[in-house]
Amino acid sequence: MEKLNSVLLVCMVLCAVFVVISCASTKSSEQKDSVQTDQVDIKSENVKSSLISIDKPVNAADFTLEDAKGEMHTLSDYKGKVLIISFWATWCHACKMEMDFLKKLKRKYEDQGLEVLSINIDSPDEKSVAVSVSRSKRLNFPVLFDSDSSVANQYNPGLQLPYSVIVDRNQRIRNILQGFVPSEEEHIENSVEKLVGE
Repeated sequence: MEKLNSVLLVCMVLCAVFVVISCASTKSSEQKDSVQTDQVDIKSENVKSSLISIDKPVNAADFTLEDAKGEMHTLSDYKGKVLIISFWATWCHACKMEMDFLKKLKRKYEDQGLEVLSINIDSPDEKSVAVSVSRSKRLNFPVLFDSDSSVANQYNPGLQLPYSVIVDRNQRIRNILQGFVPSEEEHIENSVEKLVGE
């Protein structure tokens, strides 16, 4: 029985790793050697964790995007809040897992100034699918649409998904989250807790 439990545990870990790897791959066939956001340059060979702290924070690029209700959201309107800007697509299973975690984080830290902006990068003909996904998950944060990937290209030129940036109250990028590994939820939450406490 103990041997069977060990085998099942190994299978579950391998399945989780497969999901993370398959969804963390880029949508485009061209692989990038680094991730660049404004002046942030992180070489992929130095990435050992999906959560990366930025030693010298840089300003987050301002943008304006529309949500499903037609309301416009501008990044600079959120100054004074700690923001998680999360890029996703409907075909990315790890993105959907990350959404559940972001929903819990928002609920826990909202009173301390945390906001989440979820940016969907699917094509315009997939917008209804993205809306359906967000409604089924009962998200407590806005879903914005970047169908031409103009904003995603500023933050995540390799279009790796899921991909999030954590921005402080002064709208400086403090962390980058590449992919999503559920085992790192505590580490991510600690980073958010530190920022909302500043």
